[in-house]
Amino acid sequence: MSIVELEKVVPDNTQMDALYDLLKAREHFISHRSIPAYEKHCDFVKNHPYREWYLVCVGKAYAGSIYIGFDNSIGINNLETLADELFESLIHRVREVMSPLPPVPSVRPAAFFVNVAPSNTGLMQKLQKLGYAPVQITYSLDHKIIASR
Repeated sequence: MSIVELEKVVPDNTQMDALYDLLKAREHFISHRSIPAYEKHCDFVKNHPYREWYLVCVGKAYAGSIYIGFDNSIGINNLETLADELFESLIHRVREVMSPLPPVPSVRPAAFFVNVAPSNTGLMQKLQKLGYAPVQITYSLDHKIIASR
């Protein structure tokens, strides 16, 4: 079995390239609709808004990325096809190296939580196999479904 390692995003040029390649390979999106230009991507990576950000390495290859927000959210990207035992190891590792920030009523929950794109059934299934339950469905008021008539 391969080992899952977390490589903290520093960032350097190799990491910015790897994160851009992972972004281009991503199938499920929450925060944007198109891939930004490489320069905008690099600016974002250099000034990231996350509490912690890691590239996920399986063997010697970057398999995906994971970040922890100041709101106790965990973003899991490109890892829905990871073998179940590796995914479980990843979640365990993240919870081992990080603790949730203290809760703030109506601002930040006490526990980590994961936002999942509605199209990412693979990630939902992985989380449910580990016993995690969905607690909320979020709707964007910027995205409308156009009903056909």
